[in-house]
Amino acid sequence: MELHTEKDYSRVIKKPFYHIIFWLILWVVFSVRELAWHNNLMHNLSFQTLNFVFYISLSYLNLYVYIPKFWNKSRYFLFTVILLISIVVVSYLNSQLLSFMFSSLGISEPAAMFGGLQGFMVILTEILLIIMFTMSTNLLIQQVIKDKYARELEKKHLETELKLLKSQINPHFLFNSLNSIYVHIPRTAEVARETLVKLSELLSHQIYDVGKSKISLEKEIEHIKNYCAIEQVRHGEQVDYSMEIGEESLLKSIEVAPMLFLPFVENAFKHGKNSGKLDFYVKIQFCVENQVLKFSCKNSYESEGYVPEKGGLGLSNIKRRLELSYPKRHALAIKDENGKFEVKLNLNLDEN
Repeated sequence: MELHTEKDYSRVIKKPFYHIIFWLILWVVFSVRELAWHNNLMHNLSFQTLNFVFYISLSYLNLYVYIPKFWNKSRYFLFTVILLISIVVVSYLNSQLLSFMFSSLGISEPAAMFGGLQGFMVILTEILLIIMFTMSTNLLIQQVIKDKYARELEKKHLETELKLLKSQINPHFLFNSLNSIYVHIPRTAEVARETLVKLSELLSHQIYDVGKSKISLEKEIEHIKNYCAIEQVRHGEQVDYSMEIGEESLLKSIEVAPMLFLPFVENAFKHGKNSGKLDFYVKIQFCVENQVLKFSCKNSYESEGYVPEKGGLGLSNIKRRLELSYPKRHALAIKDENGKFEVKLNLNLDEN
């Protein structure tokens, strides 16, 4: 990031146009200000031109020599001493030269002022203000560029983490699906073929859809139905499965992050079967209310002597994916009591 920051900083700071505009504005402002005590604008412009030769020279000496050589290397005391000595010397030379120019024009009052302490302090104050202003502007540009790259780096980091989490889900899901097919191959080839077709559709979803940031909710629900069909073949009448969907016309217009809901459904079938319960149910619901997508997944299991896994690979990953894909726009509640496991997930679809 440091290399990119330096390159962007160089591109901005080395454009002559910005420097010319910056100094031109200051030159005009200072010249007009002098009209308060000397009403000859042409004199003021010429005198300020002289002043700005000193101001600009010292400013760039500070930005390109003192700051890189001392400040950036944490030699703050030496930087302060050298800068202050330079300011005093330049202020003295500038004030004396102004005094000489006013004297040559026969303008005695300003000539006397710039030849003494008062004129020296006026120039010293102006130089201090300009040095502080140019340093602040320089630091502000650097900070803005650094913040920009910090945001980009964070975004890339989150995208990389999200891809990693998705890739971790895939083998877990594939293992469960293949296991379902394996169980039924000895029973009937027809069932195995139908199951393989559904698995093929699911794998297509894995390959082509999981890499996307969003897919249609309709498509996501269709993949969940395929998965549940595979599990129904595996468990037969042992599982009482149902899915309720709200107004289906809304599904086509809603997009969600892929593979958000399937891990909860996988866990529902896994816990119901592994608990040893002869019959168990899995009930899934989708509905949309006021730009909030509401999902729930319930399952029963044998609570006697069985301890379901808490936040396995699927659940831990999905929680992190929710944090990345729906920051501050999701609510996840998991309830586990009396042989009933329930997940409720609300997603705020309004991204504003």
